[in-house]
Amino acid sequence: MINTEAVFERFEHPYSYSLVSGLLSAEDLSRLNAELPPWDLFRRLVKEGPEYDKHYRMWLMDLYDEQGRAAGTEKLPAAWAELLDDLLSPQFAAALERGLGVDLAGLGLTLGIYRYIDGDYTTVSVGKSTKVVHFAFYLNDSWIDAEGGHMHLWAAKDAMEPAVSIVPVGGTAAVMSPSEVTWHNIGKITTGTAKDRINIMVEYWKN
Repeated sequence: MINTEAVFERFEHPYSYSLVSGLLSAEDLSRLNAELPPWDLFRRLVKEGPEYDKHYRMWLMDLYDEQGRAAGTEKLPAAWAELLDDLLSPQFAAALERGLGVDLAGLGLTLGIYRYIDGDYTTVSVGKSTKVVHFAFYLNDSWIDAEGGHMHLWAAKDAMEPAVSIVPVGGTAAVMSPSEVTWHNIGKITTGTAKDRINIMVEYWKN
């Protein structure tokens, strides 16, 4: 399903990151969106209040961690099960290594489906320093600028506006290696009840 020959386009402003397009065909995006994973496989995550540095609202279905495939993955619709198989394949890991120029051997891996409903968001943060690869894989079969949910990249946490805003177009991915300067967030979803913003996070971690 995944196009492992997709090109990683590198950028250096406001910091080093890559964009990848053409990871999935329109047909496969349609298959994924025709039957989404059921809501009972997701858990609600909300962190808001003055005691927290980062705030967010989202839903998460865990797919994979150091223990292997998560409970519930056997209930995934067929297209999503196929996508998970591809994400766990040696071919996909090799494509990441080629595209990013990093060695993933020995690193921990986590996968999760993140689902953002109307009004969900995250505030600006740099990401966790123990994370080596942050691969945000967008899966909606259609998404327009007015629906919000952009991946904003910031030159500084207190900047007046983002340096880059990435529309989460299906079949594309935004990739970075978190550091002390990788300020980013997800803008508020503004779709009403029409659709949810859906992506899979592929994350490699230092051991």
